Amino acid sequence: MLVLSPVAVLATPDIMSRLIILAALFAAEEQRNSALALLLGIMAVSIRTDNVVFVAAIAGMLVWRRQVTLLRAALATGTALAIVLMINHLTGNYGWLVLLQHTFAGFMIHPAHAVVHFSPMRHATLIAHNAVELIFENKVTILLAACASAIGGRLKPLFWIVAAVTVAKFLLFPSVETRHLAALIVASSLALSSAHR
Repeated sequence: MLVLSPVAVLATPDIMSRLIILAALFAAEEQRNSALALLLGIMAVSIRTDNVVFVAAIAGMLVWRRQVTLLRAALATGTALAIVLMINHLTGNYGWLVLLQHTFAGFMIHPAHAVVHFSPMRHATLIAHNAVELIFENKVTILLAACASAIGGRLKPLFWIVAAVTVAKFLLFPSVETRHLAALIVASSLALSSAHR
């Protein structure tokens, strides 16, 4: 049974989610295919709903580069958000505040029926505490990201998008699990490797 535990850990939607997000970033950055980038981003939302942050970042980058109009980017982001709301409604998701309370402040037997008192101050304290733990436990990843930001080659913009979204997602849901840094690790590695070509 212990032999299968690494497989079980890898059997989460995170791997597929990161793959599709990186493919979307590759389509936007390397192939300059904005339609494919936005379509892949919207697909990624159906795997992990928090990927809506990536869709917004990719859409913003494409508008900034004048590859898509603001209307098209807003439609893609709106579609992704509508998918998230539909998934949350159909699955009976109980919301972000309840998720924060349930994950970080104490297990609840019936989270869907809970009344949550999770203040902004409590959230800020949680962010500060978990940021210290995250940095301490992931020093190599932080060093890799720092090198990518300083040295990164032609894929440096891809790194910055992933880094910004990683920080935004941490601020929304301050988890210290390393799996949330997977896209940052890959983007940092790609940015560094592109500097030496």
